[in-house]
Amino acid sequence: MNKKRCLSMNKKGHIPTTFLLIASFVLVVYTLFVFLSFEGNFLENSEEYAGLVSDYTFKQGYVEAAVGAIVNEAALTAEGDDFLSSFDSNMRELAGKKSYASRQLVGNAYGRLENRNYIVVMKRDNYVLGMGDVFYTSRIGKNEMKRTFYLTVEFNEQGVVRIDSSGLGSR
Repeated sequence: MNKKRCLSMNKKGHIPTTFLLIASFVLVVYTLFVFLSFEGNFLENSEEYAGLVSDYTFKQGYVEAAVGAIVNEAALTAEGDDFLSSFDSNMRELAGKKSYASRQLVGNAYGRLENRNYIVVMKRDNYVLGMGDVFYTSRIGKNEMKRTFYLTVEFNEQGVVRIDSSGLGSR
């Protein structure tokens, strides 16, 4: 009787071992399924992200160049005794002439120039144009990056001296 009791006790110990064997077999089959169904599209996503960053960097330079070109032309064509008044009207006119396609590249910069959402102050021998909450957006596929910053353009009657979009107010 003692032997019979020992045998039945040992048989009960096989249930968790059997369950462990079945669970490990299921995990191995699941892992093989995951490996076989993986499409390996890391390279495709990587190219998409690189394109997004490249577009973002391009638009940063484009916004600076586009605003700098308008400020430069407005400063060079300003006439009369009141330089700032003539400069302001030139800025509004030049920004208003920009096409829809170029407006898409520079975000809200042309709109802010056209609506006079900027300040101009004198700094030594130059003027400094400051424009806050300028933004542009880069989109590729479902991914999007938006940058909002403060843009400053230092200029005088001869044209643009310096452009900075990394100063105070950059976010």
